[in-house]
Amino acid sequence: MSPCLRSGDLVDVARARWTVPGDIVAFEADSGYLIVHRVIGYGWCDGRLFVQTRADRTGALDRPVALRALIGRVVRSTRGPIEVSLVDRMVAMLHGVRALVRRPRIRS
Repeated sequence: MSPCLRSGDLVDVARARWTVPGDIVAFEADSGYLIVHRVIGYGWCDGRLFVQTRADRTGALDRPVALRALIGRVVRSTRGPIEVSLVDRMVAMLHGVRALVRRPRIRS
């Protein structure tokens, strides 16, 4: 998922009633591993609706992901002591800026 997410990043996942192409989602693969990839679209397989995903750095699509396998949408990632808002990062990428990074807020 680089450059948006890197191996070792911590991610916050929120339940989502639906996702749209471009969202980053977490899902459980058939192997039991937790996978975090971007939604490309939806389709039908064996009469059931599925989500099509892929990693950002590959052109290869993942196997179809059953809706029941979706855990939720990634809403925030943490890399070391810096908190990165994915919304801010996507806006920054769209405007040609590498990334907007904010220091974490200290909650008391």
